[in-house]
Amino acid sequence: RNPHHQGPREEQSGEPFDGERIHVERHPRSAGHVDGGVADGAKMAFLDMNLQRHRMAMEVQVIVKDPKEIENIKQRETDITKERIHKILDTGVNVVLTTKGVDDLCMKYFVEAGVLCARRCNREDLRRLAKATGRKMVTTMADMEGNESFD
Repeated sequence: RNPHHQGPREEQSGEPFDGERIHVERHPRSAGHVDGGVADGAKMAFLDMNLQRHRMAMEVQVIVKDPKEIENIKQRETDITKERIHKILDTGVNVVLTTKGVDDLCMKYFVEAGVLCARRCNREDLRRLAKATGRKMVTTMADMEGNESFD
């Protein structure tokens, strides 16, 4: 007997509930943007990776003569992050579940797009959900050509 699925259950309202539940940590910013209709017709993405601001590698040395160049570098890092999140959003997902963390900048882009994003989900729960929905767990956005893409 599967301890995670024991047939119809009752929600807090007392109505029967037939399905799977997972324990997730929802980011405080997304709490006010969740409505009851997201489960109807949900297109889900299951990630096993961090969603965080892109930062230059620590061993990279950049010699800057003008302080404006530092701002340009920071802006480019933000733009790279936005491009990565938009690759996920462009697939039409409205629910993103990840086993790892989601930083505030990434969460901001999901909230602006009306996408529910939950972080630090249990890996086994996500694998079961991905299998049940015919989806796959995504562990990296790198493709065979060395570029970033999201399917």
